[in-house]
Amino acid sequence: MPIKNILPPLLLLCASYISIPVQAQQAPVDPAISVEFSREHQSLSNGYPAWNEHTLRLARSRKQEMHSEVSWTSARRFGLQNEQYAAQYGQALDQQLYATVGASYSPEHELLPQHSVEGMLQYQFAPGWLIHGGWKSMHYDAGSVGQGTLILEQYVAAFSWALAWRPTWALGTRTYSRELRLSYYPGDQDSATLSLSSGQAILAAGSTLLLVDVQSAALIGRHWFNSRWSASYGLNSTHVSNLYTRTGIRAGVQYVF
Repeated sequence: MPIKNILPPLLLLCASYISIPVQAQQAPVDPAISVEFSREHQSLSNGYPAWNEHTLRLARSRKQEMHSEVSWTSARRFGLQNEQYAAQYGQALDQQLYATVGASYSPEHELLPQHSVEGMLQYQFAPGWLIHGGWKSMHYDAGSVGQGTLILEQYVAAFSWALAWRPTWALGTRTYSRELRLSYYPGDQDSATLSLSSGQAILAAGSTLLLVDVQSAALIGRHWFNSRWSASYGLNSTHVSNLYTRTGIRAGVQYVF
C-alpha cells in the first residue's frame, strides 16, 4: 500500500528532526503581522498531470487571544486553473473556549468550491486536554457538501496526539474519515507533525463530484530561525481509490513585521 511505502522515510525524517538539539531562539513578535508564501507540487501516477498550488497569506495574531488572516491561492489540477480567496478569524471567548469562523470564494470553481463557510469551537476541558468541534459547508456546481469535525487532543510535555473524526454529507449519502496526528515541539514555536488518515472524501473535477476512498500519510512542520523568519514544510502521499497515488512536497517562508 502507498502508506506503507512512504511511512519509513517519513518516520526517518521525523526521527532525524527530533534528534536535532534545541537551540535558544527568540520568540516570534507578539502581537504579530506576518506574510507567508508557499508552493506545493504533487506528482500523480497513472499518467495524470501534476498538481501545482501557490498560496499567499497575510495574518495578524496576538498569542492565544486572536488570529485573523486573508489568503489567495492559485491551484492547477487536471489541466484546470482555479483561484481562491479566503478569510478566517479566531477569537478567545474565555480562558478555555476559542472560536474560529472562515469563508472562501473561487471565481472559476471548477476544482475548488464556489464558496464555503465554516465554524469551529475549541474547548479545554482539563489541563492539557482539548476537544474541537465544527462544521464546514461547501458549494460546487455539481452540488453541496457538508463536513463535520470532531477532534480529541492531548498535550504531554513536548508532544501531543489527536484523534479526528470527520463525517461528510454529499451526493445523497453520508460517509466519514478518521485521522491520527502525532506532534513534537522541539522549541518555543517549532513543530513537526505526522498525520495518518483514511476514509472517504469528495473529489471535484470540472462539473463532477466523486466520492472516493482515500488513504494518506503526511509529515508537516515549521521551524523558526529567529523572531522574524520561519520556514514551513510538508511531505505527503495519498492513495485515491483505484484512480491514482498522489505524492507531494510543500515549502513556504514566513516573515513577521
